[in-house]
Amino acid sequence: MIIATAKESIATVRKRFGTHPPFPSNFDNGPFCNQHTTCKKVWFEKWFFGILCRIHHPSEPFPLALIPKTLTDMDHRGMNAECKQFVLNWLQDDCTHVQKEEELIQETIATIRNLFK
Repeated sequence: MIIATAKESIATVRKRFGTHPPFPSNFDNGPFCNQHTTCKKVWFEKWFFGILCRIHHPSEPFPLALIPKTLTDMDHRGMNAECKQFVLNWLQDDCTHVQKEEELIQETIATIRNLFK
């Protein structure tokens, strides 16, 4: 029951995170850039074509904790470098979905261990 509940919670987090690309609501207050619209477009395209399919892969789901590094290493041609760094910093510091999957896994492990003490 504990594992089934954890799997459902993780699946919910992955669905929510995958279908709504992470992007800071305060992006317009970010670094000065004449092409914020283009930066947003490039970010969303990279998310949908480079990350989303990995998150929802049926046999090898991509760990959400690896997303910041993957996005850092990804080529965001057309996006201002300062804008990319601003979004990556926000993703690492303030986006709770990235850490949520790992937290659920650790909570489940701790709960099961406590059952056998």
